[in-house]
Amino acid sequence: MAQGQDLFETVVRNTSPDSKFFGFLGAHGVRLAAGATHSQPGNLLTDLAGRRSKRAYNSLVAQLADGSLTVMKTPTVFVPVSDNLGAVQTIGDVTGGNLTLDAAIDTDVDNNAVADAAE
Repeated sequence: MAQGQDLFETVVRNTSPDSKFFGFLGAHGVRLAAGATHSQPGNLLTDLAGRRSKRAYNSLVAQLADGSLTVMKTPTVFVPVSDNLGAVQTIGDVTGGNLTLDAAIDTDVDNNAVADAAE
């Protein structure tokens, strides 16, 4: 795999106890053994949500809801920075359902100010 390519892929795992065919993976569907993973370029959820037919999207949502499929990794989130050079900065990565923020992201939030604003 080319260096950095993993920043732009979705990785899923078959968490069912059986081999299953997932028709919404890859170009023509993919059969995954129990515990096996599959990687594909792009964000699977937004790719399926953008299709005219919602059949594949609904199937993905059902598989996630019943626990037979788990999203292990989604593409890294990029945001533009205001340096007027067109640079792009990552803000973090979702792996195994956990968001990890890059060290440069300010996470020092005044919870009292947030609570006051909500009132």
